[in-house]
Amino acid sequence: MMAKFIKWFGVAALLLVFLVLVAGSYYYWKSNQLLDAAYDVAPIGLDLPPADSTMLARGRHIAITHGCMDCHGPDLAGTPMMDTMPVAIIPASNLTPAGAVASYTDADWFRAIRNGIGPDGKSLWLMPSAAYTRLSPSDLVSLISFLKRADPVVRDFAPKRMGPLGRMLVATGTYKLAADLVDHELPLRAAPPAGPTAAYGEYVVYYCRYCHDADLSGGLIQGPPGTPPSSNLTPSEVGLGDYTEEDFFRALREGRKPDGTVMETVYMPWQATAAMTDVEIRAMWEYLQTIDPLGAGRAN
Repeated sequence: MMAKFIKWFGVAALLLVFLVLVAGSYYYWKSNQLLDAAYDVAPIGLDLPPADSTMLARGRHIAITHGCMDCHGPDLAGTPMMDTMPVAIIPASNLTPAGAVASYTDADWFRAIRNGIGPDGKSLWLMPSAAYTRLSPSDLVSLISFLKRADPVVRDFAPKRMGPLGRMLVATGTYKLAADLVDHELPLRAAPPAGPTAAYGEYVVYYCRYCHDADLSGGLIQGPPGTPPSSNLTPSEVGLGDYTEEDFFRALREGRKPDGTVMETVYMPWQATAAMTDVEIRAMWEYLQTIDPLGAGRAN
């Protein structure tokens, strides 16, 4: 009896090992197909005019408030950013002339920021390009003009590497690459006039949709293991329904909720939003009061 049990246990163990090897081989093959896929996206046809102080100041403002410095560091020379093996090691690139961007053409800059695609035509692994697709032509030009003039800083990191769990997430579509989150058909359009209006607020808030979802109801959109659901930004009882405008300003400027809880900067970049102007924050508030109140977002 014991011999038969040992025999069947051995068969089951071998079958399990076989299935794991088959699944692992499939995930490796499929993830390679996706990681190496080439994206045929035409250049958007913008030219970089000679930069003046106003343009560079605007570009710096966008780099701060739109998270460039959160990931790439205050000096833009890169950070370790994501080191979560067996998921992946993905450093934030060095955006100074001492990094790989030294060889970027203007078209490469536009495509990386707006489409999530590198100079080799492949998707960037981790880049919130979906948040930048609605940047106006003037803001996009200002941002790139500023980034191209960063002081060169040499900084080395471990090369990016996709671990076995990361490959499984990519292969199954659970984790989507940067280019796959972008609507590449979105046309460029000018921003509304800057002012404390709902129209301008909608333009400013677009960046928030990357984490808070298209309808701003929050939930777990995408992130490494342990990422908490993002907050509901609609004027509902589970969102900003109890917020006053003063509460909203405090949240974006000081990272504090109405109850005094401090938000974790790794998940809510309030140190970036703290640099927003009063006009931008008030415009956001005005816009958020006009959208439909929604319940908890997905995965909440």
